[in-house]
Amino acid sequence: MSRRGVVARASTRTRVVDAVRRTSLRDVAARVGLSHFAILKIVRGETVRPATLEVVERWLDERHEDIARQLREVLRKAMGRLPKRKVVQVEEQVKRIVQRAYEEAGKEVPPWLVGRRPTRP
Repeated sequence: MSRRGVVARASTRTRVVDAVRRTSLRDVAARVGLSHFAILKIVRGETVRPATLEVVERWLDERHEDIARQLREVLRKAMGRLPKRKVVQVEEQVKRIVQRAYEEAGKEVPPWLVGRRPTRP
């Protein structure tokens, strides 16, 4: 019986490598809920089970959603007394600034910045 594996897309692999660089291979594995060897295979660009890749991609998406939510919360606390319309404008400006910074650095723009409007306060 032969098992079919898949290789992570370059963007997924890059996001995993970035997470590993920020902490460690074992830390990322623990956060994702997989073995460190499974994460290592993704980092190396080796094949993994499709279910393994799905778990990693779901974790990456949830992690970025959490970052976006935290950023909005901080901005809203800082601008607590401003009108809602102004808060939304500032959120959009910050989003554009961060997106531009990624582009100028030649880095892939995180998914939470692309194509999504911030939720209204």
